Amino acid sequence: MDDKSTLSRRGWLRALTSTAGVIGGCSTVDGGGSPSDFQRTPSVSGPRSETATVSESGVLWPSFRRDNRNTGHAPDEPGIVGRPEQKWNVSTDAGVWSSPVVVDGSLYIGSMDGTVYAIDTATGDVDWTYQVDGPIESTPAVAGDSVYVGSLDKHVYCLDAETGTEQWSYETAGLIHGSPTVDRSTVYIGSGALVIEEILEYMEANDVEQEGSGLYALDRETGELVWRRFTGHLISSTPAVVDSAVYIGLISKDDSRSMVASVDAVDGERRWEYESDSEVLSSPTVRSNTVYAGDYGGFVYALSAETGDRDWEFPIQSGQIRGSTAVTEDAVYVPVSRYEVADPNPALVSLSRTGEEQWAHVIPGARQMGSSPCATNDAVYVGTHYREGGGGMYAVDHDGNRLWGRELRIGEGVGSSPAVVGETLYYGAADNTVYALE
Repeated sequence: MDDKSTLSRRGWLRALTSTAGVIGGCSTVDGGGSPSDFQRTPSVSGPRSETATVSESGVLWPSFRRDNRNTGHAPDEPGIVGRPEQKWNVSTDAGVWSSPVVVDGSLYIGSMDGTVYAIDTATGDVDWTYQVDGPIESTPAVAGDSVYVGSLDKHVYCLDAETGTEQWSYETAGLIHGSPTVDRSTVYIGSGALVIEEILEYMEANDVEQEGSGLYALDRETGELVWRRFTGHLISSTPAVVDSAVYIGLISKDDSRSMVASVDAVDGERRWEYESDSEVLSSPTVRSNTVYAGDYGGFVYALSAETGDRDWEFPIQSGQIRGSTAVTEDAVYVPVSRYEVADPNPALVSLSRTGEEQWAHVIPGARQMGSSPCATNDAVYVGTHYREGGGGMYAVDHDGNRLWGRELRIGEGVGSSPAVVGETLYYGAADNTVYALE
């Protein structure tokens, strides 16, 4: 087993009883590549396998926004309407900005201490940990027997889900803030993150430079490069993958413009690009042939998934949109930082699917809502945070009324995006803790 993976006794017992095979060893592929805007490796492209996608695999919350469309919607999960109690918590050695994924009784999450944690959802016991060479803000994705995750050390890692053994790693050209999306035989992930506060601190402390960027498509089994696109942009967004198309938010770099874009999932060829008003840090959501995305200037866009033509746009006062939308049958839920000029608190804003504001729920005591909301049939859950302290996790009903709030007494609050499985809510926090509430 790779010496960076630490497996608990309970984890060993689970691994021994598992029928899944473990791929030993570690291969590292250099993805710095050519500075061209489009790079493809024909030897590993071609028809995709019939391996089930993450969203079709019958698991519970396997990726950043629960499904490959990035909807953040869990209509079959009851969630928590009444005031919650703590089920368990797990301490880490640094803040947790990564978001949890939950599959078959295991929770996987990264930490700014550079560790991937596998946690038993019933007990809070840590089954295994895996140490990388940089902080992890990326949220893992689970597909089959593997866990995929990115790091600010510029690498994408594939780990065995039962043991934490590294199966392969791939070095990209830039720091990775966004999360992987796994569709059939391919892992899609952006590299070259926008340098925000905590990333700048890491770069200065460790003398790290961003050498490039791009949207990468990697072979799921081997980690080999299939294609690379958008090397002229920064990418903090997580791709949405629907049918044969990939959707991504792009941030301007040098002479490029910020935009929402779509490429072909197989070969990376351009489908369409829509120029936004400001940087697109958020991850696009695709529902009913419409792409929803917000930009840092406070605009929400609804675009045709086929052509990129704008159906509508909505400006949200003076707000900034760093997190991603949750989209249900009836509403688009938008996390807004600094919602009001006079009193810049964050707000959860509900829009109709046709772009009219339904309500705004302001949450005092913080400034940022970088957390992305998740929605059940009864509630919407989202976190808030602030560099100078404050913030927590909140539940709001679909009419905009507060159900409950759980503030943190120390740390910067909650930038992690919650996951709801059954009657349990999971999230990470900047107080170096992973929480489970019920």
